[in-house]
Amino acid sequence: MRSSLVAAALVAFPVLVIASPARAGGPADAAPMATDAPKNRPPRWQLTWSASREGVAAVVGRELLVELRGQDEDGDELTFAASAAPKGAVLEPPRFPYPALFRWTPTADDLGAHEVALTVSDGTRTVPALLRVKVVAAAPMAPWIPPKAAPAPTSARDWTTYMMPGLLVSTLVPADTRTWGVFGGGGVEFLIAAWIHSNENRGPSHGRVVLNLEVLRPTRQSGAALQTSLGVDLSIERNPGRSFLVPFYGLDLGVLVHRSLESSAVAHATPLVGVHLFSSRNVFLTASAGYMLPLSGRYFDELRAVRAALSADLSLW
Repeated sequence: MRSSLVAAALVAFPVLVIASPARAGGPADAAPMATDAPKNRPPRWQLTWSASREGVAAVVGRELLVELRGQDEDGDELTFAASAAPKGAVLEPPRFPYPALFRWTPTADDLGAHEVALTVSDGTRTVPALLRVKVVAAAPMAPWIPPKAAPAPTSARDWTTYMMPGLLVSTLVPADTRTWGVFGGGGVEFLIAAWIHSNENRGPSHGRVVLNLEVLRPTRQSGAALQTSLGVDLSIERNPGRSFLVPFYGLDLGVLVHRSLESSAVAHATPLVGVHLFSSRNVFLTASAGYMLPLSGRYFDELRAVRAALSADLSLW
């Protein structure tokens, strides 16, 4: 009874048995199931230059540097290339951590607009880009003008003054004292201009221009002599920082008039040295000595004389 039921079930439900290829003697490798492989994504440009119509500006004679940067989401190594590049242009590959570089130094022959076709590739896919370059002439350089030296600081003692009247007393000791004796007297000194300038360079810092009118009486001649002279004196020191005892040198040109002289007058030149006992904008006290040299050969040996003078000038305004 039980065996008859099993036989009836096998007839009603047949069974398919798949043997392993190794046991059943089938093919050694079974065909794999079909699956979708991941697609390669193209690289992307990371533009570091202007994508406008004008593009990048370049100047004749100056090197243009443009960084080439890209990104690949698959992590593939990127390769950059350029075509239709201008003469002299160089494309340098990236060297970690530095990007690829487009280098070009345009010349005067390259003035105008240029287009450089660039590509970036991950080995499978390539993406183009366009680099526009406009080359312009270098602006003319202005002529170099040396800077002006800063003016030296003006000392509080620097000044210039004009028209200071004064008085003087003087003595002349001629070579021929037997004939003339000694001249003595005084007169008016008119200081036309005086100045004090701080002077760091070699040269005088004090100066004066004076006009003298004197009445001198010789001890061995009757009548008075009239002497007039125009003189200039300059200080010996540069930039003295004091008002007292400033030495100077100078020269007077004048005329000595006396009735005992032929034509009544003798021109003379008197080199002199002296010292400003005190000097300021309003007061000058001066002592000087010189040697008067007649310009007439007739009276040169007779009237050449040592001259000494003391003067005081005072500003009235």
